[in-house]
Amino acid sequence: MESYVREVAAFLGDSIAQRPFNFAVLPICSFCIFFIPFLDSFSQLFREPSAIGSSKLFVPQNSASERNKHKIEKIFPHGIYYYDRTFLSPNLRILNFEVLSGSIYEPQFVEFYQNLRNKLELLSVKHNDGMISYSNLCSKVSEYERHCFPDLFLLSYTYLTLSQPVQYPIWHLSIYNTSQTIFMGTTYGGVHTAKHSGVIISARCVRMIFDFPPPYHITKFDDIWDSYVERNLKYPSNIRITKWSSSQYERDMKLIVERTRRLLPLLAFCLVSFCCLSSFKYGYNLRFMLISFYGVLSAACGLVTAFGFLHIIGIHLVQVALVTPFLVLSIGIDDMFMMLSIWEHAISSSSNAGIDRCDLIRITFRESIVSILLTTISNILVFTLGSLSPFPIIRTFCIYSAVSLFVVFFFQLTLFGSLLATKAPNSLCSSLISFSTQQSYSESSGETQSSIQSERFQSSLPLLYATIFKNKYFLTFICFTYIIYLIGSIIILNRKIDIGLQLSSLLPFDTGTYKYLKMYEEYFSQYNTPLEIVLPDELDYFDSHLQWRLFRAIAILENTNYTTKPTFWLPVFLDFLGNKNNTEGFVVNSTSFHENMIRFLQHPAYRHFAGDIVFEGLLIRYSRLHMPLFNITRLNRRNAMHLIMNKVKIAEKHYSIRFLTYHVMYDLAEQDDLVPHLLFTNVLLAGMASICTILLLTPSVMNCILITWATFSINFGVFALLNVCGTHLDIISTIVILLSIGYSVDYSSHILAHFYHFKSHSKDPIGGTLSVVCWPVVQASVSTIIGVICISPVKGYIVRTFTHGVLFVCCIGLYHSIMVLPAFLSINAYGYKISFHFNSCRFYGPNCFFFRQHQYVVESKC
Repeated sequence: MESYVREVAAFLGDSIAQRPFNFAVLPICSFCIFFIPFLDSFSQLFREPSAIGSSKLFVPQNSASERNKHKIEKIFPHGIYYYDRTFLSPNLRILNFEVLSGSIYEPQFVEFYQNLRNKLELLSVKHNDGMISYSNLCSKVSEYERHCFPDLFLLSYTYLTLSQPVQYPIWHLSIYNTSQTIFMGTTYGGVHTAKHSGVIISARCVRMIFDFPPPYHITKFDDIWDSYVERNLKYPSNIRITKWSSSQYERDMKLIVERTRRLLPLLAFCLVSFCCLSSFKYGYNLRFMLISFYGVLSAACGLVTAFGFLHIIGIHLVQVALVTPFLVLSIGIDDMFMMLSIWEHAISSSSNAGIDRCDLIRITFRESIVSILLTTISNILVFTLGSLSPFPIIRTFCIYSAVSLFVVFFFQLTLFGSLLATKAPNSLCSSLISFSTQQSYSESSGETQSSIQSERFQSSLPLLYATIFKNKYFLTFICFTYIIYLIGSIIILNRKIDIGLQLSSLLPFDTGTYKYLKMYEEYFSQYNTPLEIVLPDELDYFDSHLQWRLFRAIAILENTNYTTKPTFWLPVFLDFLGNKNNTEGFVVNSTSFHENMIRFLQHPAYRHFAGDIVFEGLLIRYSRLHMPLFNITRLNRRNAMHLIMNKVKIAEKHYSIRFLTYHVMYDLAEQDDLVPHLLFTNVLLAGMASICTILLLTPSVMNCILITWATFSINFGVFALLNVCGTHLDIISTIVILLSIGYSVDYSSHILAHFYHFKSHSKDPIGGTLSVVCWPVVQASVSTIIGVICISPVKGYIVRTFTHGVLFVCCIGLYHSIMVLPAFLSINAYGYKISFHFNSCRFYGPNCFFFRQHQYVVESKC
């Protein structure tokens, strides 16, 4: 297979050398066609809110909670606290207040709080010949809708507290003949309470919650609201305020797009500068600098084409995929480095003018194709397998990465190959001039040209570096460092790895929403919004036995470490009937039951229950209850979800009553459930993909063993260092690890591909391999590091995790490819014949490597 691939590559190189402009037409036309869609893919991120931070991107498709959510939405279209049952619900606008000194019940703070709420309630804009404001919208809300509840903090500062002090987390309040339980857990933070009564003694934080009724997404109102709370809000110095709204969240997420777009020119400049400067290794020749620039230009055009193509076919760009240009462009020019290395060796190894342009391009393609294909196919296979993930965010990232890598590979072969062919005559002339000078000097000194050529190779840095792998003391040192590396990784991975994504991880660190979420996680996460429990079957609420079974089943759900007493209309209704002396009518007559229900739901203290009941004629078809949650954090939300679901199954089995449950926490908890399994599967499939690629192109059992070892060894260290940097095992780190798995063995694949070839064509396979591969591998590693450093100004958990991951992969991968792997190959190749003396090493590889044209007979027509 390797010989066939080389023959095809030699034929392709010969064809490109003869007709370079013909091969450049297709990539150039593709670039022109997809350039406008590429620009539109970025502008789409600003136009479509659904593409920015949509919670659906992070939810596994067709999960149990997702199915329950859809079933509940058919019965009750809207949630209670979260209108659309997502964390980004548009009905909520919240201000968190943290009193740095003093108390939230000091008169000055209460007055400031009340004045601010009045101002925000009256904040208005003109819309459709009417005025939109919170107070105006609330005045039009049906009395049966759950919106515009009174401010609980101001309610707790009324005369009611004289006889009924505020309790935390549930305030039991009795007014006249009615009793109410008000959940205060999501209103106060940093609370100190009396030991037994739960009465609030002091609190550090309080939340001002605005529950807006429809309509939503009125741009003018969003802008004036966000502008006021961001710029015009004046508050005392002892108060810290953070704000939340769905419009602010989207605007903060768009900062990622804005900052990334501004950094793309910096990326191009840095990569072009590095490639041009690193080309000085081949001599101070401006032509090599120009060729390096062509390599970056070709990869950039391929990247633009890939993004434009994906946008046209309907796969829209998302914020996580914005790191793809910084990775793919850096990875894409690896092919250019490898081709240039072989190009330079071919020119330097030519001892006469017998090699023409077609020979040069043919040799370059023939000798680089196996190495390039190994890395490209492995990466594409890894990302293709990753695109089968149940998470839309991972699928989108992997599709963008896989398609981009393929298109960049195609552009490097065609467009860069064509540009290389057009520069071949100039390079050959430059080479021949230097050879002519060397030949003249050689004749005068009585030495042959080949001896000068050999000395020049032996004095080069890669060859000098290759010789030390024949010294057993150096090999011992490498083995010692590798043992330290393994022991250190094992010790670090023995630490507990935190699992779970925080919502704040999706935002840049300097945004208002990030600060709000961090305050929420610190002070308000102890108590969560209520769990929604729906009774989807038609039940006979007249039956006292059913009431008993229902209350017993609910008691099972209530009896956990994460749930408290629920808010349910039925016991309140029974209490209402008991006070009204209507219990007998309820049991006997459905008509009187319906009349009593109407009277109950019209009562000011109970009318909010109307949103929890669906009537079908005179009977109740569906109903729901709400169970507050507490003590649920990122670390235990998986356990909480599974415990609640198990309790639901037990209640259903014992009392034959079906429940549907849903909470926004379920999305994140199910994500936490799948991530470890997904990570293990990706590692296994990626390892198999690398092995299959090795078997296909360089069929060798030893290569398969080494590539498997390199995959696990490199990623072992990457996982350990990511853990040290505080990275959690979540969906973001899963993407980074997937990238790490695909990219980790690129450098090792280059080494193994060339060693496999040199082993049968050179007396010194290690020296031959390192002379060709060492410098391109270093260039590729440095260029990739430069690429990810360029995105580091976009400060945030996503970018930080990607930056750390790629830095660790590059450094550890480089260590394995140019130190550990050559050391092992040296031991395996030379065994006990390793010499103590460097001067015993001879390098015969280049001439054997580059001039075996009799093996691949391709007629030159240049």
